[in-house]
Amino acid sequence: PQDKNLRSKIAKLHNVAIEQVHITAGAIAGIDYTCRIFTKAGTRTGIRKPDWSGFDHYADFNENEKFYLENFEYPFEIGAGKISQFVKEKKIDFMIIANPVPVQGHLIPKEDIERMLADNPETLFLIDEADTVTPETQAAHLAAKYDNAMFLGSLSKFYGLSGLRVGYLITPLAYTEHFKNTIDVIEVSSLAILAGNIVMDDERYQKKTQENVLE
Repeated sequence: PQDKNLRSKIAKLHNVAIEQVHITAGAIAGIDYTCRIFTKAGTRTGIRKPDWSGFDHYADFNENEKFYLENFEYPFEIGAGKISQFVKEKKIDFMIIANPVPVQGHLIPKEDIERMLADNPETLFLIDEADTVTPETQAAHLAAKYDNAMFLGSLSKFYGLSGLRVGYLITPLAYTEHFKNTIDVIEVSSLAILAGNIVMDDERYQKKTQENVLE
């Protein structure tokens, strides 16, 4: 499943080393692996509300101590500045966010993501970018610069491979061996790998998808 060709294409897209790219059974598997490797009972985990509700499951499964950063007033946005303040005040060990947020589409600019990472070097961030339709706005390249951030991606949505369960995780080089020794070697099918390689090369389809979303 750790196909070199597909990993090379993803690495090129995000300007990271191929060793930083890990193929997973959808982005959701990347969440599972990251939580299992880096959290334990009592880990102080931060979660935004509203955000993807599934983050709670993984925090509960790993017996984390959960802290919520909430904003239930329209347009329900919680930016990098508020997250950074929250992380400091609550002494958060592990912060999970989706970017963009699947609930309302709010996207934190990658420049703000970088400031957030730089301001909180002791906190590990897991940033789920699976719902983006504009890869150029993603911040996954920051995993090459900062050791406190990992990024999730998916080929299910923008690339149209829903059902084949193929996603990826981009990590700092310092954590490559952790994931290499943990990810199930048979969880992604050869069909999914083949399809992933094809759609990553299909720039015309990608452009058409972006135009449809804008409409």
